[in-house]
Amino acid sequence: MRTAGEQPKNKSMISFFANRTWKQGRFLLLLCIVLLSSMAWMNRFIQDDAFISFRYAANLIDGHGLVWNVGEVPVEGYSNFLWTVLIAGTMAIGCDPSASAMVLGVLFFAGTLSFTFRLCRQVGLSFGVSLLGVVLLGTNFSFSSYATGGLETQLQAFLLTGGAFLTFYLTDHRENRMRVSLRFLSAQHTSCLHSTLVSMRS
Repeated sequence: MRTAGEQPKNKSMISFFANRTWKQGRFLLLLCIVLLSSMAWMNRFIQDDAFISFRYAANLIDGHGLVWNVGEVPVEGYSNFLWTVLIAGTMAIGCDPSASAMVLGVLFFAGTLSFTFRLCRQVGLSFGVSLLGVVLLGTNFSFSSYATGGLETQLQAFLLTGGAFLTFYLTDHRENRMRVSLRFLSAQHTSCLHSTLVSMRS
């Protein structure tokens, strides 16, 4: 006979195995992301267009502003303001822009994989299917190759995927939809998709 407040044995056993499975699952997810990020790093490269952003970033930290040529009228020859400012920040502390761009790219790549998993789980997919989605994305040749490259590709992918996850997560928790969509937009290209996601969740 059980006393008041005593947990049934089978319930505690289920809870134990559920927690154990979740811990193992998190380890498996982390392992996948580390392996996929390592594979992307092995194929690292810098494309020539990245040096446009690097030049603007160098002029910015030298005190000339976001200009292509010092002393000329500013011309917006870059299409990635946030990325250019990030690169300028790394250059300001003495980092090489090419190395910084590759490291940041792989970090955003890993973040995108993490948000992909969370997005899959948020829309009701099982752990196994969500993990498969991460593996398929991380082994996609184009996506993995452009984990580096020197441009804002992975930053935009990270913010887009993170914004999509937060849109689903916060609207499920009855937060303000418009505030969510506006907060996480990083480029003009993503505004249409976020607007679509918000309207779908309305």
